[in-house]
Amino acid sequence: MKRKFKVSQNSSVKIKAIRYGGLDLRRVWELAGTAGISAYHVTMPAHYRHETIYHAHTHEWFYVLSGTTTVTVDGKPRRLRPGSSIYMAPGVPHLVRAGKEPVKVLAFFSPSMDIAKPDVVKI
Repeated sequence: MKRKFKVSQNSSVKIKAIRYGGLDLRRVWELAGTAGISAYHVTMPAHYRHETIYHAHTHEWFYVLSGTTTVTVDGKPRRLRPGSSIYMAPGVPHLVRAGKEPVKVLAFFSPSMDIAKPDVVKI
């Protein structure tokens, strides 16, 4: 069975933000199934910092759209600018800090991350 999709280049879809720990999250994509993957558009306010965490079962990738952030993975800080990306494996501690301006990233999670019951372990 072929499916036809019509996309208007002049339309826009508003996705309501979910507030989570000082972040604005908008789920922009999810592929369900056993492996599953989800993508969130994340906005961090200027000077945002979350405590060191890890994901017990979830892989996480960040792709920076705007602003500057420092992501410390397993004790090693890395400064990210627009166009930069980073990967955090399950079980690896990481800490995210925004710079002097808000930061926007695309965050990808596999398996899919449910914000209602996130795979987040605080250290």
